[in-house]
Amino acid sequence: MSRYPMLLGHEIVGIVAEVGNKVTKFKVGDKVGVGCLVGACHSCDNCNKSLENYCPKMIFTYGGLYYDETMTYGGYSDSMVANKHYVVRIPDNLPLDASAPLLCVGITVYSPLKYYGLSEPGMHVGVVGLGGLGHVAVKFAKAFGV
Repeated sequence: MSRYPMLLGHEIVGIVAEVGNKVTKFKVGDKVGVGCLVGACHSCDNCNKSLENYCPKMIFTYGGLYYDETMTYGGYSDSMVANKHYVVRIPDNLPLDASAPLLCVGITVYSPLKYYGLSEPGMHVGVVGLGGLGHVAVKFAKAFGV
């Protein structure tokens, strides 16, 4: 399923250069980021259940195909087109280089901590392994007061 040439890079941050005429959430000059998806069909059962990562027509940030059959080249591209649904705002006081890892490892540990109710002060959580994921999990837990 791989398409070559392939340039990896799915933690993408940058500055908005253009917005579509229906986009009100972002404006030119905003600091933004995208994770591993830039698009999906938004009409299948998975999309209707907010499970776009299972959409048969999802568009990955790298090695994917846009609707016009143009290939996506990930974070090493000069520019990226993304559906507003997959774009997040980066706070002005957060440097872009520090925010990029939050779009992969950050959400990977943040989501289960929130989902399983382990983000409330006073909770206890154990983290096995203090590599990239574990390190960020500990940082989130501390920030939550866990």
